[in-house]
Amino acid sequence: MAKKKKVSKSLAATQQNLVSKENLIHRYRKTICFNEYELSAIKEYCRRYHITNFSSLVRKSTMEIVLGQLDESSRLF
Repeated sequence: MAKKKKVSKSLAATQQNLVSKENLIHRYRKTICFNEYELSAIKEYCRRYHITNFSSLVRKSTMEIVLGQLDESSRLF
């Protein structure tokens, strides 16, 4: 008869990881409007640095600024 495998602590870690992955799903949509000059600059940047995912670029750039400013403001207190 085969022995039963013990459930390790990694199961709890896996469940916790799934919860955190679910929190990272992008559910909320926002719209940004650019003028012609801004859009051409962004397209040139994407072409020059071989960026194919425009939404990822905007999301990462925005979050870097937001989180950086929040971090700076929390240092004041």
